[in-house]
Amino acid sequence: MTIVISQATHKECKECYKLSAVPELATPFHEPPPLFWFQNIVKEKQILLVAKDNKKIIGFRMGERIAGNWAIAHLMMVHKEYRKKGVGTLLIEAFEKECKRRKIHGIMTYVYKDNNTVDFFKKKGYILGSTVIEAVKPLDEHGKTT
Repeated sequence: MTIVISQATHKECKECYKLSAVPELATPFHEPPPLFWFQNIVKEKQILLVAKDNKKIIGFRMGERIAGNWAIAHLMMVHKEYRKKGVGTLLIEAFEKECKRRKIHGIMTYVYKDNNTVDFFKKKGYILGSTVIEAVKPLDEHGKTT
């Protein structure tokens, strides 16, 4: 297994979208993250890294620069067959390296407290913040994810 991490292309957004259709990444509307999220991240030259094994996308990490020259890491997913094989670590390390290259000062990410990745992020040096409850309000027909 040789894993390669690279910045996603617009064409690869659809594979990331398909990979994100899992309960742990469901939006507050109980739907998968919409395809346009991935496409806009790539279009706006934000960060969407893909992990590939023999050209097959097996994982991704998505984020963007926010105020204060920080980054928010929105989503991360590794295909079930590739979990606990170091792919998540490679994606985290590549995301952090890309943030440093862009002179970003820090990274904020959200992990649902019931998600079994909380310990994974703690091991990677992330400090747990306070527990928050997500509240969303669509402002128009484009605000809802469907």
